[in-house]
Amino acid sequence: AKRRRDTWTCDRVLSPRPFFMLIKKIDNNSELDKVYKFIETNLNLPKDRVRNLNFYKKALKTSPQFLIYAEEDNEIKGALLGIPEGSDGILIGELAVSEDSRGRGVGSLLLNEIENIAKNNEKKSILLGSLETSEKFYEKHAYLPKLFIQLTGSGRLNELKDFTNKYKLSNQISWENEDDSFSKIIIDTGKIDVKLQEKANKIPDSHTQFLFFKEILMPNKKPERMY
Repeated sequence: AKRRRDTWTCDRVLSPRPFFMLIKKIDNNSELDKVYKFIETNLNLPKDRVRNLNFYKKALKTSPQFLIYAEEDNEIKGALLGIPEGSDGILIGELAVSEDSRGRGVGSLLLNEIENIAKNNEKKSILLGSLETSEKFYEKHAYLPKLFIQLTGSGRLNELKDFTNKYKLSNQISWENEDDSFSKIIIDTGKIDVKLQEKANKIPDSHTQFLFFKEILMPNKKPERMY
């Protein structure tokens, strides 16, 4: 890579930044090992996490374009790991920024980059789960909150529907699922409704989290030139 005063020249650099914060794609397992270790440390990920290192190694083989990180002076400062969601969406599994780089716009750079990558890959939406401390950050970037409620145990979907009926939210259900272990539902709240979340948390054996969704607008195609 050749460094000039105002940019970098490198095939793997996706977006040069004026303060030399480079957004790069992950090329190989060795690089992924370093990035995942960075994420694991900064997010305190549990060892039994489903989306673990082996999970992302499989993603690296099938959809590497959604695995990116930020680097400054050869140090990882932030990382974003995404995977395809359905046929036309992206799920952001992890987004982490180092403690010494928070407040410098690194998370915004990564989020903007994955949105550009989504457009280039004709993906129409991005979905992610958020820590409570990051919810305002995603709202600032025009991501719409949705309340996810999960109940432990099968056959409890009716409890969730009773909950939505009680608070007149039945027409705001965007997704529901039931299997042998859990009953789940997603409600389009349109805002971070803390009071509603508190009410959902009172349901026995419940887990709640706000998910954030953004529709990706495709750039208008330029009209063909006429000769």
